[in-house]
Amino acid sequence: MIESNRKLTHKQQRFVDAFEGNATEAARLAGYKGTDNSLGVMGNKLLRNGKILQAILNRHKKSSNKLVKSRQARLEWLAELVLDAERPMSERLSAMDKLCRASGDYIVKHQVMGGDGETKQFPPITFILAPVPEELKGGSISKELAA
Repeated sequence: MIESNRKLTHKQQRFVDAFEGNATEAARLAGYKGTDNSLGVMGNKLLRNGKILQAILNRHKKSSNKLVKSRQARLEWLAELVLDAERPMSERLSAMDKLCRASGDYIVKHQVMGGDGETKQFPPITFILAPVPEELKGGSISKELAA
């Protein structure tokens, strides 16, 4: 239990642990008795209790930190999926594709069909958007860009 949770009753702590966005269901799981309406009222009352609300926020904050994995951890997880012989081949191939994309193993090629019917290949283009320098404003380039 978190230090701020020590003042909660056992049922209140169970409500905090069970709360996933539905106060009625959390009240039911915490052991409160009654109809859906009375459990909804109890859940609403519990959510207005500052200690309970803070405990829920603290729990959410701790759990959300565990959900975001580092880049290395995500790559290791994908590699484990690729090597897991128990998984279907389609899942393993999908994991391999994602692992290759995340590692930058694919080369992107762009093709354009020319007016003569021939296919032209170009390397990927990187655009850098920046303000137009003062000395270029008013010239033919900025008029074309404004059009």
